[in-house]
Amino acid sequence: MSDKQKKFPIYKLAVFIAIAAIVVICIVSVFFGIVPLDALPANYIGAALGSLIGALITLVLLRGQTDIEEKKGKDVRILEKKTAVFQDYIKDVWKVWEDQKVTIEEFQNLTSKYYQNLMIYLKEERLNEIGRKLSEMGRNIGKNEPEAISNLRGSIVGIINELSAELELGGQVNTDIMDEHDKIVFPLLFKNSILEAANKALPIGTYLEEGKYEYFKEGRFSSQAECLCFNFIKYKGCRIIIDGFNGAKELIFFLVVDTKFHKFDDFRATGKEYKLRINMQHNLLQPVDDEDKEILQPINFSDEKSMDFYRKRREFAEVLANRIAYYFEKTRIGEDDILSFLEKYYEEQI
Repeated sequence: MSDKQKKFPIYKLAVFIAIAAIVVICIVSVFFGIVPLDALPANYIGAALGSLIGALITLVLLRGQTDIEEKKGKDVRILEKKTAVFQDYIKDVWKVWEDQKVTIEEFQNLTSKYYQNLMIYLKEERLNEIGRKLSEMGRNIGKNEPEAISNLRGSIVGIINELSAELELGGQVNTDIMDEHDKIVFPLLFKNSILEAANKALPIGTYLEEGKYEYFKEGRFSSQAECLCFNFIKYKGCRIIIDGFNGAKELIFFLVVDTKFHKFDDFRATGKEYKLRINMQHNLLQPVDDEDKEILQPINFSDEKSMDFYRKRREFAEVLANRIAYYFEKTRIGEDDILSFLEKYYEEQI
């Protein structure tokens, strides 16, 4: 039973008690001769009815005011809860955009909260619109192609704008500003995606330590540059280096061995700038075989033109990682692959 149904009989009870009291007073007054019967209607009943009506009006006004205040308080509590639920959902939706790719775990979390939290606060039309945006998001799970990223952004913006409109906040996500912010954050995202993809493609933990970006300078005549480096676990002082992230025409894969290991000296590259590298290198911007046909543009994380090319073709992080893994496995130094070569000539220094 609702509060209104519980409170409504109070009005009836008050009316019944007031009428009964008037009747009893009238009977007692006439019976004991306090008021003559012919004077009762004009004098007493008129005054009593006036008081009764005034009291009832006051009661109704007070009760109505109380109901309004209670309803207002209830509406405020609902709005506060609704706002908290929407803000939490917007936070989860926006988190998906941090790496600009939705995972199955993130999608399941959003759909779960859609059914558990959003449905009780949204009307059918708005709920269906958010549901359609979630479905579009689900069709792009794990994808990082330009079209998938564009669709994902549209879904995220649509959901946030719908929830904002429901709260009547007036704010809307501006996609032009998002583009500007994306240009700022993308170089770091792309840089990290190359590292993550390479760590997945290579035998990390078995033969190599996790890769990391480090500044590498090979000799007195070479310049220092930030490179992607993979240290060998067993062969200390030996590393795979990926150099050329400064917009160079070649993104070079090569092997370096510390100069203290003299058994490698006959295999070192020649030239004043070369002190550490073994005489082999591969350009990762070029295809490795007939199946890998894409020629990549020079990569410069600080150059807007270079980054614009890769913003539109974000799958190239995996392409680079696959090429790194290919050359790690297929490279031959003489008759040996990289691991056999190191095993044959490496000698632990005491």
